[in-house]
Amino acid sequence: MEFAFNQTPSKTTNLSPFQVVYRCNPQTPLDLIPIPNLPKFSWEAEKRAKEIQDLNVKVKERIEKSNDQAYIKPTSTRKKLIFNPVV
Repeated sequence: MEFAFNQTPSKTTNLSPFQVVYRCNPQTPLDLIPIPNLPKFSWEAEKRAKEIQDLNVKVKERIEKSNDQAYIKPTSTRKKLIFNPVV
């Protein structure tokens, strides 16, 4: 159950919790099947750090946008109540 949760994208960020923290989704049993020998891909540390910073900025913006929408939606449909004291 926890594995499924950590791999499921959130509505707010469009990324899974695991992906937000580790920059990739966890491996599944299908990912462990041997694949043909492909050229290895390596990241330069500075480039990777920049990508992670950009990802953090995007996640923060999406969370702020979602929070703003959650605040605006209920207040825009709220009816104004006027109370008249009974004497």
